[in-house]
Amino acid sequence: MQNAKVNHPYIEADKKICGGSPVIKGTRMRVVDIAIEYEYLNHTPDEIINAHPHLKLEQIHDALSYYYENRKELDEKIKRDKQFVQELSKTLGMGETVSERIKIYADESVNVAVVEGLKRRGVEAFSAKDIGKLGLPTNNRLKSPPQTER
Repeated sequence: MQNAKVNHPYIEADKKICGGSPVIKGTRMRVVDIAIEYEYLNHTPDEIINAHPHLKLEQIHDALSYYYENRKELDEKIKRDKQFVQELSKTLGMGETVSERIKIYADESVNVAVVEGLKRRGVEAFSAKDIGKLGLPTNNRLKSPPQTER
């Protein structure tokens, strides 16, 4: 039996978007983020859609198909991202003093595993899904910094 290359109409990789990591076309949602939610957080495709309402079910399934076809490479990416978070935690000294000073509100483009890792280290971190569930008022959400001219 030959291995046929499958076309992935909803996936693209562009060095200008997320450092070239494969994403769902027209978004900054990385395939590895979908894979983490499905494989490691045990979210169903419907739960992933609820957390990211800008996505469609067929996009999620295509991302998962792409992940399984490229699992070795993408698992390495997940491992590198996890190591980065661990190194960042050590560098920042993620003790009680840091968690008292920092609140992180992450939009849908932030890796869910990063948010979960920060939570485990005591940082008050909120994913887009958490923010929706908590119903935080607009004035408590992170705003973009004003643009300054240089």
